[in-house]
Amino acid sequence: MLFQNFSWQDFLLAAALLSVLWYVLLWLFLFRGRPSVLGAPANGGARGADVFDGIEENLLGRPVMAEGEKVVGADDFGFAGADQLEQLGVVADVQEQLRVTCRELESRLAAKEEFLSVISSVLKCYPVPLSSRLPLEEFIREHLPFFVTEDEMDGLWG
Repeated sequence: MLFQNFSWQDFLLAAALLSVLWYVLLWLFLFRGRPSVLGAPANGGARGADVFDGIEENLLGRPVMAEGEKVVGADDFGFAGADQLEQLGVVADVQEQLRVTCRELESRLAAKEEFLSVISSVLKCYPVPLSSRLPLEEFIREHLPFFVTEDEMDGLWG
């Protein structure tokens, strides 16, 4: 009912005025403070050269890192300190060598004394820190096919 009172001329006039108002507001908010591409060049050079003068403009600004974050290189990244990193590598190497040695000796059906002498020689080849001996002793007990007493375990370390 209400729209029957408007004529097509009134509608087109209102649409044209609202479109012009929209583009004026858009120009004011987005292009204010920048040199105009449509107008004369500000520095007398080629048309539009003042808009793209080689300076990259970042609309969002510089990224801000969260508190406690920092950029590090690949060499600076790690979960353990430098001294712990070396110790962890030695423990992993000893465990792998013990695994291989136990498999070989089990396949040959070696005696308990041969197992202990070979394991002792493996442990003497690696500089195992004192803090890593307890996990290694548990690892040795898990992989040997027989029981090892505390005295025999202490004899392995030399």
